Amino acid sequence: MSSSVSQNTLDQIASLLNSERSALRALKDLLSREQATLVGSSLDDLVEIIDQKNATLSSLEQQAKNRLALLRQVGLSSNSSTEDWLEKTLPGSVPAWREITQLLDETRHLNQVNGELIQTRLRINQQALTVLHNAAQSASLYGPDGQHNHPGSGRILGSG
Repeated sequence: MSSSVSQNTLDQIASLLNSERSALRALKDLLSREQATLVGSSLDDLVEIIDQKNATLSSLEQQAKNRLALLRQVGLSSNSSTEDWLEKTLPGSVPAWREITQLLDETRHLNQVNGELIQTRLRINQQALTVLHNAAQSASLYGPDGQHNHPGSGRILGSG
């Protein structure tokens, strides 16, 4: 352990890494649930999942800021040197760090796929709305004046 880093700071870093890892696990689970909901036919749970996801993302953002501040405090400026520093100074936290980096990659991928699923759903919904709108306009039984439209020649029966 480096003599210039207090045990309290090391404990804080270890605690933050474990907390961040837990939050990323929760985010991955939420993204998987979101994906299953987007692929399924019922979107009933989507609002709740999105609310939970946003809360988890907000928490993760704060945890990452805290971690970065502590790591800067001990002289680290980039994630690339974090694992080396942990191996030398806080080896018990290396597995958490490795899982964090893996979970970050996995959650980025899941989020990208979910975004594509949402775009596909939006496109399908827009196409369906266009079809319904066009069908409603062409099959209108009443005109803007409230009078009954007669398909065909526009003549009233019996006139001629």
